[in-house]
Amino acid sequence: MRRAGLGAVLGALALVGALAGCGTAASVSGAKPNVTKPPVVDVVFGGIESSEVSSRSAVRSAWPKLLYRSVLGTAGQLYDFAQPGQTVAGALAEDRAVGARLHPDLVTIWISTADLLNGTPLAAYRLALDALVASVGKSGATVLIANVPSFERLPFYQACLLDPSLCGASRRTVPSPAALQRAIAGYNAVIASVASAHKARVVDVAAVLAHTSGLSGASISVLSAAEESAVERAFAADIPKRLRRR
Repeated sequence: MRRAGLGAVLGALALVGALAGCGTAASVSGAKPNVTKPPVVDVVFGGIESSEVSSRSAVRSAWPKLLYRSVLGTAGQLYDFAQPGQTVAGALAEDRAVGARLHPDLVTIWISTADLLNGTPLAAYRLALDALVASVGKSGATVLIANVPSFERLPFYQACLLDPSLCGASRRTVPSPAALQRAIAGYNAVIASVASAHKARVVDVAAVLAHTSGLSGASISVLSAAEESAVERAFAADIPKRLRRR
C-alpha cells in the first residue's frame, strides 16, 4: 500500500463510522453467536526506511506491509504515511491533519534518515518525536519506535557525501562520518527517552541490521528483501497478543 492520501483516508473514516453501527447479530436459537474481533487499525509513520519502492523489475513490499500481512492478515486496516524524505516533523504534521482521527490500535514509527542527512538538531528531533508519540498514543495504541542503525560506511551514504541530492538532502553537504556517528548516538538516546516517557516500545533495528549491509545502494533504495523480513520480524515480536489476528 502506498502513502495514504488525505481524501482517501477521510473517505475511509466515514465508511468505517457507518459500518461501526452494524454490530454482530444475536443468536435467536440459543447457539453461541459468531463474534469476530474488531479490525486492528495499523498506522505507519516512516521515511525511506519504511517506504515501498518500485523498480523496473519488481515492486518490493516494505516491512510495514509484510508486518500487516503476517500479524494482522485481512482483519486489519492499514494507513501507511511512510514516504521517502519524510522527517519526524513532517510525520507530526500528517498526524495532526488526519492521523489523530484514525484512533489507531497499533502505530509503527521509523523516521530518522532524512533528519540525520539534513542535520535536524537533536533538540528539534526530540521535540517533534515527543509530540508525535504523545499524540498517537492518546487512543491507547501500542506504539513501536525503531532506533537508528549505523549506516555511515554504506555505499549510499558515501554517494551522498559526493552528491547530497541523491539523498534528498536540503543542505549543500551531509554530515561527515564522525558527525553522523555522534548524531546517531544522540538520536538513539532521544528515541529511548521518548519511548520510556510515553510507555512506547523501542524496536532494536540497529541490532537486527548490525551484521547486514543495512540500508544499501548508491541510489538510496531501501532494505534488501532479507533485511525487510528481518525488520518485520523484529517489529512483530513486540506486538501484543491482543492485537494479533494470525
